[in-house]
Order: sequence, then C-alpha cells, then structure tokens
Amino acid sequence: MRQRIRIKDLTGETFRLITIDNESIVTHSVVDEIVDTMRDDPPVLFIIDPMVSFGTGENRVNDMEQGLVTAARRIVRKLGCCVRYVHHTGQEVARNRTVDAYATRGGTALPDGCRMVAILHCHDGDENAKPPQSLAVGQLLRLSLPKVSWARKQKPIWISRDGCKFDYADEQPPVPREVEAAAEADQVERFLISELGGKYPAYYTKKDVEDAKDELNLSRPKIRAVLKTLITQRRIVMRMLPGEYREGAKQEFLCPSRSRNDYDIKGGK
Repeated sequence: MRQRIRIKDLTGETFRLITIDNESIVTHSVVDEIVDTMRDDPPVLFIIDPMVSFGTGENRVNDMEQGLVTAARRIVRKLGCCVRYVHHTGQEVARNRTVDAYATRGGTALPDGCRMVAILHCHDGDENAKPPQSLAVGQLLRLSLPKVSWARKQKPIWISRDGCKFDYADEQPPVPREVEAAAEADQVERFLISELGGKYPAYYTKKDVEDAKDELNLSRPKIRAVLKTLITQRRIVMRMLPGEYREGAKQEFLCPSRSRNDYDIKGGK
C-alpha cells in the first residue's frame, strides 16, 4: 500500500494552484507541472488537503473557489483521475450537523462546481440518526453525500474508528414509528410467553415488566405504551396470581392470551 500512495508534504511552504493576474484569478503554472510529472503514471485519486492552503486567500471567496475548481478540472482532464479537495465546514454547520451541499465554509462556487460533495460529522449521540448496530464500538462518524452528479440520491455511510482500525456500514432507512411500535409489542408478548411457559413459570406484573427494561432494551415509557396496546388488543389479559404468589395489592399478573390454555393456574379464577 505504501508503494501505491505518494505523499508530498508542503508544510511551511508556499504552494498555490491559482494566482492573481491583472485582478483576475487564473490557474498557476504549477498545475501543468503536476500534470507533466504524473503523466506517465497517472493516479486514480489526487487529494489536496486542506483546500484553503492552495488558494489566493478568502478576500474574494467565490472567485477563489471557482479558480480552484478550474485548476482541478484541468488535472482531471489531463490525467483522467478524480481530484478531491478536503475543505472545512462552517462553525454553525458543524454545531447543527447541516448536511446539504452548501455546508462548506466560504461561498457557493465550490459545491456548485464540484461533481460530488461529501460532508463528514462526528456523531455525539444527540442526533436523530441512529448508527447501525453492526459497527464496532469506537468513535462514530457520519459521511453524508448530498451531491453526486448523474446518480440517484445516496444514503449516508457510518464509519467507526478505533485507533487505526476503521469499519463502515450503510445507513438504514428510518423505521416508521407504527412499524417500530408493532415490533416492540411483539417483542414484549414473546417475552411474557417465554417467561410464563418455562419450567419455572414467572408471573409478571406491569412493574415487573418495566423493571426488565434492560433485558428488553426498551425504556419505561415505551414499555407502558406497549402494555397498554397489548391489553387494549386483548393480546394480554389480567388474571389472578396463584394463591401462594398473592401478597398485599399484588393479586394479578399479565397473562398472554395465546398461552392461556397451555398451562394450569392453580388457585386462579
């Protein structure tokens, strides 16, 4: 892999892809030098990072960005490779997790002139989007692709980073709440059937099910809503506990309707 990657470190040097000539921004001659150097063994991907270090400054933002787009197009045309600029997002964009094509810092000429725009954000757990469960534990990043010319809309990609190890997975479309609620109801019903039908039956009250929230991986409010739905649909009915289990106000348990004929409740009514 090292043999297939070439790195040119220009830290501390002045190296520009564009220059100002008679008040106009034009492509610097260094672009043709890059092309001549790589012509015999052209790259597949040419990355320029960070973009702001290769322009003419930000006094004329859109002119500068359009000049960099023109320089990149010349490299693309001469070498037949992809040119990628790594650029910063704005501060508000980073805070608000904005993912449209105009999330880049500066003007609009850059996203307008590029064929592809990708926005990378760190995931802090406060977003509505949920990372795929298949990803390993580590720093989570979300790569959105708001603009890909001549292609259908792309789904975001989730990336997990653990040191130098990276993994990725496509983002799954959000599940409609009614579908999610139905799945949660099925989950709780199966749980009660399993617990009641074992060798040593477990008789769950509403509080007992809520206390099993970690096992069910559901919050207490969701469990309450699920139990209300199951009782309304008569998928769960309230039945008397066996005599030896009754104490104080604890007299009834949640009985799944599908299991009522599979066992005998001694002392029940």
